[in-house]
Amino acid sequence: GPRILTNSPTATLRYAMTNIPGAFNFELTQFGDLERQTGKQPDIQDSGAPMMKVLVRDLDAVVAKAKTANAPIITKGGVPVTAPTPIGTAKALIMRDPDAYFIEAIQATPAIIAATDAQPARGGGRGRQGATPPQPSQIVGAVMGLTVRHMDETLKYWNGVLAMEMPQATAFADDQPMLDLLGLPRGASYRISNGVIPGSSARLEFIEIKGVQRKAFD
Repeated sequence: GPRILTNSPTATLRYAMTNIPGAFNFELTQFGDLERQTGKQPDIQDSGAPMMKVLVRDLDAVVAKAKTANAPIITKGGVPVTAPTPIGTAKALIMRDPDAYFIEAIQATPAIIAATDAQPARGGGRGRQGATPPQPSQIVGAVMGLTVRHMDETLKYWNGVLAMEMPQATAFADDQPMLDLLGLPRGASYRISNGVIPGSSARLEFIEIKGVQRKAFD
């Protein structure tokens, strides 16, 4: 099935699936037995650059572990900044994972953490007499992010072809805290469209960045 779907007739495939609380199922895949490109890294302003935005219980603990793991940090100064996020103004930091994908870790509010903890645990562990509650994940929510080349064209496609309901983008902004979070220089600006995929709790965010050199990431 995956060979046909991806037009990779010789491929072998490994995958891992996990549920992100309050968000969506998330799948990691590894292809084998076919030629692969490695080492290609998008810049954050490049169209096609993906970013997983995760809401975490303790941002400082996540940042400390990221530094221990020598994760490349994109945010200026290598420390969290208070900037606009999908949950409003909050402390956040952007880093890369081992495949060079962007991860934005955002300090979740107490209300978001409490709502996640109130959800029944999958697998039946919580609530059974004598059962040990599962160790809580640092992640309590997530948003899929994508840098786009031209916001109007992107929204026309997703709302028209896929029947999404993504709202019109914000006006271009150039506030310094956001530029610092994104690791961008003065002179850059951005605009954002953020919405929920119909029929789900999954949230998607598009960002268009201008004022810096950009390329397409494939």
